[in-house]
Amino acid sequence: MARTAKKIAVAAVKAFDAEGIIVQQFSEAASGQVVFHLHMHVMPMTTGVDLLPPQTRKEDTKILEDHAAKMITALAD
Repeated sequence: MARTAKKIAVAAVKAFDAEGIIVQQFSEAASGQVVFHLHMHVMPMTTGVDLLPPQTRKEDTKILEDHAAKMITALAD
C-alpha cells in the first residue's frame, strides 16, 4: 500500500503542479474515519490553498472528471 500511495503522490505532484503532498490514513471513528476499510488519502498541496474541512462540499462532476484525466495522464508517464 505504501508503494502505491507513493506512486499516486508522485503523479499528483506532476498532474496538479503541487508543491507538496499530504498522505493520511485514519482508523476507526475516533480518528475521524467514515469509510470503514483501509485506504489512504493523497492530497496535493499548494502554498496559499487551504484544505476544506472533510465532507464540507461535493465538487462539480466536470472538475472531478478533469482531475481524473490529469491523474491518468500523469500515471501513464
